[in-house]
This record gives sequence, structure tokens and C-alpha cells, in this order.
Amino acid sequence: MYKKIFIKGNDQFTIRTLDTDDIDLLVEFLNLLSPESKQWYSPHKFDRETVKNVCLKNNNNNMNVVVTHNNKIVGYCTVFLGVREWDNKRYDGTLDNNDIGTIAPCVSDDFQHRGIGSEMLRYIIEMCTDIGKKRLILWSGVVVDNKKAIEFYEKLGFETYRRWHHEIQHVDCLDMYFNLEPDESKEIHCNTNIMVLGAAGSLGSNLSQELLFKGYRVTAVDFNENELMYLKRTFGIPCYLLNITNTKELTRLIDVNNIDAVVNCAAYKHVEWCESNVIDAVETNIMVNLRLMSLLKDIGEKTGKKKKFVFISTDKAIYPKNIYALTKQFSDYAIGLYGNKLVRGVNFLNSKGSVLNIWDSQRIKNKPFTLVKQNCLRYFITISEMTNLVKEALEDNTNKVEFTPSVIYLFSIKKLFEAYILYHEIKDYKLIEFDLPSNEKEVEDLDFNTIITELSETKEILSLLNRTYNC
Repeated sequence: MYKKIFIKGNDQFTIRTLDTDDIDLLVEFLNLLSPESKQWYSPHKFDRETVKNVCLKNNNNNMNVVVTHNNKIVGYCTVFLGVREWDNKRYDGTLDNNDIGTIAPCVSDDFQHRGIGSEMLRYIIEMCTDIGKKRLILWSGVVVDNKKAIEFYEKLGFETYRRWHHEIQHVDCLDMYFNLEPDESKEIHCNTNIMVLGAAGSLGSNLSQELLFKGYRVTAVDFNENELMYLKRTFGIPCYLLNITNTKELTRLIDVNNIDAVVNCAAYKHVEWCESNVIDAVETNIMVNLRLMSLLKDIGEKTGKKKKFVFISTDKAIYPKNIYALTKQFSDYAIGLYGNKLVRGVNFLNSKGSVLNIWDSQRIKNKPFTLVKQNCLRYFITISEMTNLVKEALEDNTNKVEFTPSVIYLFSIKKLFEAYILYHEIKDYKLIEFDLPSNEKEVEDLDFNTIITELSETKEILSLLNRTYNC
């Protein structure tokens, strides 16, 4: 299996199979794990003799994988190319040894919640798919109390087989599995060609990677050449440097790539910019959508196969108060006329251009922080939660038009700033406060049912920040 290089933040990592020269590195990695991490990891002992045997037994039955950073192992996964008898008993003897890969991943405590585990699992899924495996299962399952691990596996698409009680360790566990074969029950499946517009943005980039991970064929379009190159070099996604208002070229790309579905994550989203550039805002946020929907409708009528269009909207489009919100509301209405899909978002935590992103830039450049004077409340959702909502809309085969978050967070920008300062342990800083523009609301309006989790304490927001920055 080839080596794979990926970048997280400013750090470069390499994924590869375990080598006989890795004995000392793996011993160091395992013994530096926290007691909690050691508690959850049980495929083998951590002593040097055991590790030596592990490093020497990469063969037809074992292809263990490591993630390295600066010549140190920061991620490790035991990969047994088959099924152990004890695991198969819990699956009622239904597993074929030739079809199964059994895995037990682990990430260094200092590198957890940075996407290292996800990249490692993607590598293993590709590796096991290439050699004809049909399903991955967890080595001895996962302990029910290990909530973070269960959430991690579920996000990657693992499903639960059953809950069982470990008689030796006296804990409840879940057996979880991942199907490597495509789900043919869905209209949208691995043979579908999906074009993501605005693929270099926060949502577009995350969505492109997740769709690729699920086996879809992804085409990325944006005019941010640096972020597009990251997608191309890191994930091998076909990328096109293009302004989406270039209808002629966009039409050609849809035809050449035989696109089945388009997700439009691209928009001019800054309120102030849209107010001073109304024509450009209307062109990008309205006219592009109208032309695309008309084009996809024509193609569908000619080919007899309906083409899907998914539009990303915002809570600001509800009772709009500025040009940006009005352009979104107009497109919302048009989506319904054409019978396409609308995904209603709220603010994405730590997206490019967001308040967190602005504060990060000010912090790095040692500039004063800027903060609105009023006690503005905003609704938030994480980018991964929004990505899952978009995938739900893509795979929906009903006439349902609008998809909305089931859970969102509500808190003040002032409290968010307090949590930000605590997170980065900033002791001394300058603050410039500004008035909320007259065309923006102190709190957005909602017209859909959702569970609102209100975070009024700084420590609650700090906990959410930890998850956001480290995902």
C-alpha cells in the first residue's frame, strides 16, 4: 500500500503500513498514551517483546497501519485481515473470514480531535476495499462508556450490530461495523457524479472530502486556487478553477463530467459587501442558481434521468433585513418552484470568514480584537453537522424540499469572545468595539422546528470550541 500524505493546519502527516523499523517508535507511542487511552485499547500488550512481534507480523493476515508526524508515531491501527473466532461468535457466526477486516485504531492524546483518526480510517477502508474485503468490524467492539469513540465511528458511517456485556472486564460494549460495499438501496450511490460549487470553502471542502470518503465521484469547483490545490493533492479530487458566474464553462464541465447532482455551497455571504455590490450579489446568489436549475432540468428531460440540485441557505433569509438575506430568500423560493432541495443552515462555527476566523487572524498578527458592542445572539451549527444534513438532502428520494438542523446552539458573541480568550490562554489584549449595523438583527428569526441548545455559561461555549477547533 502506498504512503499517503495529508495536512492538518500547519502540520504534515504520513499514513503508511507498519514497518519492522518501527519497534522503538511504536513502544514510545503506546507507553505515552494516557491511562484513559490505554484503558480503551486492548488488542495487545504494550511491552517491547509484544510490539516486536506486532511489527514483524505484517503479512497476508496483518497489515497494521501508522500515522507519523516529525518522525514520531501519532496514530496506530491494528488491522487483522480476517475475523477472530470470539468476534464471530458475537455476530452469530455469520462472518466470512475472507470478507472481513478487524480493526482497533488509536491516536496519541496530543493529536486527538484533529481528524487524524478519520484520515487513518479512510486509508484503511481504501486498503481493505482494494484487497476485496466487504466489511470492517471493531476488535472486541467499543465500550459503551467511550462516548467519544462511538460518536467518531458513527460519524464515519459505522453501524451498531448489538450491545453485549464483557464478562471479564465487566463493561457493556457495542459491536460496530462498516460496510465497504455500496448501498444499492439508495438512488444516490457510489456511481453518482456530484459537483460541489464553492468546494474550497469551509462547508464545501468538508463536504467534498466526506462524499469522496463515502465513495461518491466528486468534482470540485471554486476560484480559490490554494485551497483547490489542497483538495487535489491531498485527496485526488478533480478540481476546476472557475468563477461560477461563468455559465458557459460551468455548463461544459457538467456535461464533460456527466454530473448527476450539483451542491451549491458558493455565495457572497458578507452583509456589508453585498450592500455595496448589489449587482454582483444578485448575479452570484440568485442568477447562478436560476441558470443551474434550468440547465439541470433541461438535461433531465432530455436524458430521462432527473438531475438533483441542492442549495445551501441561511437563517438570515427568514424575514430578511439586508441584500444578502434577500438574495438568499429569493433563491429559497425558486428552489421550491423547481422542486429541488434546500438545506437551511445557521452560522458555521470556525468557518472561513467567520468571527472566530477573524479573531484568529487578529491574534496571529497581534492586532486588536474587534467585537460588536450589542449583546448579539447567534445560532450556530458545526460544519460536520451541516455536512451530514447536506448528505441527507442529496440522498433523499422524496418530494421533500427543505432540510433543517435538528439541533442548533444559541449563544452571545460576547460570551463566545470570552470563551475564545480562555481557549487560547490570552492574558493581555486590546479590544475595539463597534456598533451593530442597522441592517443586521441582534438575534435571527427562525421559522422551523429544531432543538435549541442555549449556552449561557462561558465554560459551555469553551467545551464546544474544543470540539470545533479539534475536529
